[in-house]
Amino acid sequence: MKYVDRKSVENFSEIVDMKKQAPRRVFSEIFKREKVRLLEMGKLSVSGLSRMYNISETSIYKWKKKYSTYPAEDRIVVETESDYLQALQMNKRIADLERLLGSQQLKLDYFQRVLTHASEHYKEDVEKKFGE
Repeated sequence: MKYVDRKSVENFSEIVDMKKQAPRRVFSEIFKREKVRLLEMGKLSVSGLSRMYNISETSIYKWKKKYSTYPAEDRIVVETESDYLQALQMNKRIADLERLLGSQQLKLDYFQRVLTHASEHYKEDVEKKFGE
């Protein structure tokens, strides 16, 4: 980093020009691949790597996208066996409840038809007379 004496700078634009001329750092492909490998192994975090080398997180995510050993379209879902079993149990419970609901709906439809036929047969509103 260059330090400039305030008296030697005549105007603000000179300071801005000096900042723009900061040396650009370039990281080798080997360096990038090694850091992505450490990220994938969980030994480093993106934010930790960013702070350690003063690199933007955006750059690190670009490295991950380019050099990752995992295909970009694949996602790795980590779940325990108990989570999987719990999901299976919940799906089974949902299927059982749906079957029960269907059965109850069939019974309800049957009783509605019986009431309709009884009302027509006795020429009275059976539901109104004997219902609630």
